[in-house]
Amino acid sequence: MQQAKKRILLADNAKELLDSIIKSKRALPFEIETAATGPTCLEKITTFKPDLVVVEFMLEGVHGIEILQTIRNTPSVEEAGFILTSYHCLSQNFDSSTLARLDYLLEKPFTPDRLFNLIEQYFAGGLKPDPLPSSQKNVKDLPHTKSSLPSEES
Repeated sequence: MQQAKKRILLADNAKELLDSIIKSKRALPFEIETAATGPTCLEKITTFKPDLVVVEFMLEGVHGIEILQTIRNTPSVEEAGFILTSYHCLSQNFDSSTLARLDYLLEKPFTPDRLFNLIEQYFAGGLKPDPLPSSQKNVKDLPHTKSSLPSEES
């Protein structure tokens, strides 16, 4: 008897990235659906019922963390894995995501092979969030925000 393919939902507005992932030979063992916006992602979560969701942090229409929280509060998919992708892996994003039971925060840019390595680790039961690299900064430490935020001494 053939085992059902694991279902993966990829949500990102970068069509080229989605195309490169689904056209990869490593995608063959999986059933993959895509979404380009947050509302489409939320709809597909309930209709497709993925085993793993990979979502861009700043997805159009609904924030990636809101999608994660929705999944964790939806009984039919609450146990689905969740990988959040972002160009800006700040400590605030990492902290709020891990509190909502994120499986992994993947910094962009990444290759399809890097993503499939993580997917395989997830389905093998070995994917754990990496600690945020020390090179990642808190938003209050970024140059464009230093003058706009009150100092801790005030």
